[in-house]
Amino acid sequence: MAWHIGSYDPALNLLYYGTSNPSPWGAAIRGNDSSTIDPYSNLYTASTLAINPDTGKIVWHYQTTPHDAWDYDGVNELVLVDLDIKGQKTPVALKADRNGFFYVLDRRNGKLLSAEKFIDLNWAKSIDMTTGRPVENADKRPRLGFKAKDICPNLIGGKTGCR
Repeated sequence: MAWHIGSYDPALNLLYYGTSNPSPWGAAIRGNDSSTIDPYSNLYTASTLAINPDTGKIVWHYQTTPHDAWDYDGVNELVLVDLDIKGQKTPVALKADRNGFFYVLDRRNGKLLSAEKFIDLNWAKSIDMTTGRPVENADKRPRLGFKAKDICPNLIGGKTGCR
């Protein structure tokens, strides 16, 4: 489900939308009870989708919070700009995600170019630049019989910071 208005790139003829978190909200109910989530990533949720508006088909996607257990849907707005990267004009999408990371994606293909913390956060250590997935702090993932406490950012998301 898309909550926010999308962005359109007329040069690439692509629409970009962020998507909501998976359901039901409790992650342990949706799949496994660990951070090993490969078959349980809830594909296309908490993601950015690039869609061909002529066909409605997904051209690429980038999932910021696979198997989202914290309500970090991916609906924050994208800012489309051209940046000079290694001497090349590169069309990118910039996104301050609710999970507390600031993403730079190549908007032609969804390739992750950068992902840095923009607030203090504790649910993940970093983003693995090879896989594009968060490197989670295991003790901050809610599990059956375990309630995670003092999660930053909270369910309001990264733009509000932590209190």
